[in-house]
Amino acid sequence: PTIASKNNDDYTTFVDWGINKIGNESPNTWRTLTMQEVEYIINVRTNASNLIGVAQVDTIVGLVLLPDNWTCPNGIIFKPGFNESLNALGRKYYGEHQTFSLSDWKKLEESGAVFLPAAGDRYKTGISSVQYYGNYHVTTEYNTITTYNLFFSSQKAALYYGFRGDGLSVRLVRDFKE
Repeated sequence: PTIASKNNDDYTTFVDWGINKIGNESPNTWRTLTMQEVEYIINVRTNASNLIGVAQVDTIVGLVLLPDNWTCPNGIIFKPGFNESLNALGRKYYGEHQTFSLSDWKKLEESGAVFLPAAGDRYKTGISSVQYYGNYHVTTEYNTITTYNLFFSSQKAALYYGFRGDGLSVRLVRDFKE
């Protein structure tokens, strides 16, 4: 199930941050991706391995996701994939793979690219692994106490699962109704 709890103080049952009102928009306009959507983005879609890659954007490191029918902007070179050097974990390895200036990133963003910062995660009151990896909340339950999450490092991206109460990053997508 991907139905969100209405009790925002109980993160052990809360699964979709998009139920909240954001700015002037109505609640439920935005939503968190499902496990099937993340699996599609990182593994299933045609040419998936060429539409994902790690990078440093200005001083921030993370994961770049490109749309299905993406065209690279003029003057930009996008190198898909991950840093495959042995033990290439950590901030410097994102930039070794590829680096974009803010003006280059603006062109990429205008072409549909999405950037997920390697923001680490939170456990209780501690924050760890910032600029080493990203760990993003996904709405789909794994079981009654865990949910799936999108994990990435400078070396890979994969779906994992973790406890609902763990402090993971959230990336919402607009839920367009037809």
